[in-house]
Amino acid sequence: MVGDSEQDRLGVARRRSAITLTALLGRVDVDAQQGQYRVFIPGIAMDQGEDAPASTPTPAAVPPGLVACIVANVVDGDTIDVANCSDEGRVRLILVDTPEVFGGVQCYGREASEYTRSRLLGQTVQLEKDVSETDRFGRLLRYVWTDVGLFNEQIVRDGFATLATFPPDIKYVERIRAAQQEAYEAGRGLWGEDACVEPPALSSQPMPNATSPAGQMTWYTSSHSSAQYYYCELDPQWKSLSQVYLRSYPSEEALLAVWAGTRVKVHSSKC
Repeated sequence: MVGDSEQDRLGVARRRSAITLTALLGRVDVDAQQGQYRVFIPGIAMDQGEDAPASTPTPAAVPPGLVACIVANVVDGDTIDVANCSDEGRVRLILVDTPEVFGGVQCYGREASEYTRSRLLGQTVQLEKDVSETDRFGRLLRYVWTDVGLFNEQIVRDGFATLATFPPDIKYVERIRAAQQEAYEAGRGLWGEDACVEPPALSSQPMPNATSPAGQMTWYTSSHSSAQYYYCELDPQWKSLSQVYLRSYPSEEALLAVWAGTRVKVHSSKC
């Protein structure tokens, strides 16, 4: 049987151990009767017989000095109207492009608009300027930050927009490029194999002139993620492209300026 003096010595030893552990690790709770310790290390839970709890994701860091505005209207997927702030007016999201819903609805245009509307309308957002103040249409060029993070990146990662670069406003280009690659590989949104599947429509493009000089030919390709070729107007295969994804260019140089670095290649030697 342990005497009172022995119990006192054990108590002192435990308290000293707790002080040492606290100095090294963090807060320590001591159960003197059971001889058990609970150690609290920032970010880690350790206890006898307990598993560490799942970590809670933290929102992406928002840069300082942004302008807080209320989203009063959503024009389409990449354009909003903001109010109650110094940046009041129409805002065009930097580094992203969503399919059109005006002048003809493009593939995933309505879905992209609804995506932005459901997440931003009526919300307070933080606007960040890059280099340029406005675009050629007078719209404010801004990155949009929400409680979740950078919305410009989020809409691309979820497959409702694509990367669109217009230097010098390219601060987050690598982040958004990585988000697009992730969406493409996962087949999200407009990158999905079944996105906007419609019966092929007759092309509204004017019929090409087979005698056009080579340097003045129209060139065609598809904007679908599965596209592998581009065609000159002398190659009749361009007519098999779906009207939904058909894109035309005044020269091969103009086409390659857009599609450089992708897998598309010229289809035949007729060009």
